[in-house]
Formats: sequence, C-alpha cells, structure tokens
Amino acid sequence: GTRLHEVLAWRVSRLRGEELPALTLTRDETAWVDMVLDLHPWLAGFVSEVAYAWDHQTGRARCLGRNLGRGYVTGAAEVAGTADYVTAGPTNGDVLEVVDLKTGQYVTPPAENAQLALLAVAAAGWHESSTVRVGILHAPMGRVPTMTWAELGPLELLSAQTRIREVLERIE
Repeated sequence: GTRLHEVLAWRVSRLRGEELPALTLTRDETAWVDMVLDLHPWLAGFVSEVAYAWDHQTGRARCLGRNLGRGYVTGAAEVAGTADYVTAGPTNGDVLEVVDLKTGQYVTPPAENAQLALLAVAAAGWHESSTVRVGILHAPMGRVPTMTWAELGPLELLSAQTRIREVLERIE
C-alpha cells in the first residue's frame, strides 16, 4: 500500500506541475495509476500528503506541511494525521474536500471513519471551512477504483470533535 500511495501522489503532483525527481514505475504500477486517474481525473486538482494537527484542548488547527512521512512535531494536546489528498482550497463555496486512499481491504464508510473525522476537523479548522466533504478512494491493485463520499457540516464536525476528545480521554 505504501508504494501505491507514493506512485499516485507522485503522478498527481506531476500533473499539478510540481517539479519532482523521477520515479521509476513498474508496468503494473503504470497501468494501476493510469486507471485510477482515468476514472478519477479530478484528483489532479488536489494537493497530496498534507499533514495537519488539531489541539483537542483549544480547538485550534494547523498545517504541519507536506510529504512529512509520518514524522509529526506536535504539541502535547495535539493529534496529527496526514490527508492523502486535499482540495487546493475550499470548493463549492465553503466546502473543503479530503480524500483518503485505501489500497487494501474495505474500511469504515467515510461518514463513520475516525481517521477521516480527525482529518476533517483539522483541515476545516486550518482552512476555516464549515463543511468538509470526506471520501475514500478504494483502489487495490488489479481492481476498479471506487469512490465513496460523505459531507460533514458544522454539526457533524462538532460531533467529530466530541468523539475525538472522548477517545483521547479514554486513552489517557
């Protein structure tokens, strides 16, 4: 999965005009990434690998940077995560879109997905968006990639904040 994430992020970044070192793809990887982008060309308008942090005590969010791997430097009350793809800026008025790529088994649908909930809360805070459209791009090698979406409005984002805080309290 990690390699497929790298391949798609590299191709999307190149489509956006970003200068990147060459990446050698196998024939299977080339066929896979071509199929994903043929079926989901809108990904070319997204920024890849954006890391965010959300402070569960203050409610403040910040963007940590791009292409950090998972090497986050956070404050004591911050929770961090990386969005595989984020719209370059809010679209459709005040709607921000956050997409997670899954290359393995199916996962919890976007509206119930804890990882996407955290990313939506953090991205919404940073980009000052009241609505986040979250999606899962399910694209295992050798299968047709599918996309599922859910829209998290102001009430859903508040509910997500509460759920995140409850999980963190249980962990502590």
